[in-house]
Amino acid sequence: MAKQRPSDAIYEVADFNSVQHSVGRSIHNLNQNPAYRELPMIRAELRAEGEPVSGMALAEGLEEYSERGAGYIDLIRTIISANDLGRLDKQA
Repeated sequence: MAKQRPSDAIYEVADFNSVQHSVGRSIHNLNQNPAYRELPMIRAELRAEGEPVSGMALAEGLEEYSERGAGYIDLIRTIISANDLGRLDKQA
């Protein structure tokens, strides 16, 4: 939240030439940043067990993505459900 940020802190926002470039960078960040190390581990475990890799399952690995922690995971899962985004899991 902007009001909670220290006034002397520096924040940067990336600018991308396309949605695809933005999504690709986000995927790279989620797969490489140590803060999200649980995400690829969840995906690997699902694959090893022959289970489908779904957004609902992968959301668990996003706890460090937001300062909201578990509340962020709940929000992501609500968005997935409300918008029937599970139908896109097969395309991943």
